Amino acid sequence: MRPFTRCFLRTLSKKYTISVYSVLPQKFLNYILKMLQKDRICITNILHTDSTSEVKNLTSFWSKGSPNKANSVIVDHDARTAVVNSGNAVPVIYFKGVTSKDSVLLYLEKYLLDLAMYEDVRGKLQNDFGIGIQKVKKMNTNLF
Repeated sequence: MRPFTRCFLRTLSKKYTISVYSVLPQKFLNYILKMLQKDRICITNILHTDSTSEVKNLTSFWSKGSPNKANSVIVDHDARTAVVNSGNAVPVIYFKGVTSKDSVLLYLEKYLLDLAMYEDVRGKLQNDFGIGIQKVKKMNTNLF
């Protein structure tokens, strides 16, 4: 698990509804969810797929309830996710498991807490991370 994940989720759950969309093996995903449950971190929705080629799309969550596209945010390292969810996506660098120097979630937490003040996050996200062909090629060098 990425460093600071528990603190990150605990803090953000005060401002956001937390959902998980995962391609992790089910056994490992269950283990992580159990740890988060012990920490009293509420995960509202869980979508799981075994297909690593499937692109995560917010419409999967929006179809489960009353969507609010104006304040939905998806955070993922996959550039395809950012393209499909342009206007609602925050790209992050891939976590390689080297924990000693990874502080991505500390920066991301501050950004998302500031973002929570917007009634409609899409303009801010499009401005900060607007996805076009040129930006997709540069995804590995993003702020987060």
